[in-house]
Amino acid sequence: MKENISKEQFIKATYEILSKEGIQALSIRRLGKVMDCNPANIYRYFTGMDELVLYASLQFLRGYLKDVASCFERIQDGLKLHFAVWRCFAESSFERPEIFDNLFFGKYSARLDQIMKEYYQMYPEELDMIGKGKEVIFIDGDFSHRDYLMIEHCVKDRNLSRSDAKLLNSASIHLYKGYLKDILDERAQGVSADATGKTDEFMKCLEEIVFRFVA
Repeated sequence: MKENISKEQFIKATYEILSKEGIQALSIRRLGKVMDCNPANIYRYFTGMDELVLYASLQFLRGYLKDVASCFERIQDGLKLHFAVWRCFAESSFERPEIFDNLFFGKYSARLDQIMKEYYQMYPEELDMIGKGKEVIFIDGDFSHRDYLMIEHCVKDRNLSRSDAKLLNSASIHLYKGYLKDILDERAQGVSADATGKTDEFMKCLEEIVFRFVA
């Protein structure tokens, strides 16, 4: 059995199981078999399987970050950029609702801030595409604060007051969380949700809310 297994190798193997078979297929025993190692070896680097899953789940953000990088290059207007980034995030997360729900709202999501910082120290190239100064938005594990950092563009560009920005931030997060939970409920009932349709519906509602605050 293999002994010299790196932290990155554990993350990669876990990600591959998650992406191909889903979170329900993952266990310490399964991971040990796939990697041909003593399952207890994960405790060299992680407090347990839940922490390892959070690290591996961050790899699902790579496509989202690539799309966001394109948005930053193409869009100058703060409000349009805000909508574009939200659409990128909704598209990615509605395709993998279990992963994103666990990542940002799960039992151990309170640890995400530190985990993200350590993860992007191991994989700095995943943030390099975003551009200097903007990457701070995407290494914050506090989901609400991440959104508020984007809304600040609207505060500067659209004369949105900071008190309204806070209300808008709260409304946006709760709207998104509601849609994500709806998709999870549908899947639990055996219904395959249309991620693209849900994204369009979510964005329509989000824009309606935003335009009540922004002229």
